[in-house]
Amino acid sequence: MITSINNQQSTINNQPLPKADFEKEYPTNKHSYYKHIHGIIQHDAYHLGQIVLLAKMV
Repeated sequence: MITSINNQQSTINNQPLPKADFEKEYPTNKHSYYKHIHGIIQHDAYHLGQIVLLAKMV
């Protein structure tokens, strides 16, 4: 599994993902790559908001 993830990362890092690949299924969660990427962005934005709130409380 680690090899599979490393191969995916090196492919993504070295060249842009073709538009057709965004509709392919991401293997670990069965969502499309498009949905998976948006989920990561939303997750990071949520945690950024938490950090901002904590920083304001200090």
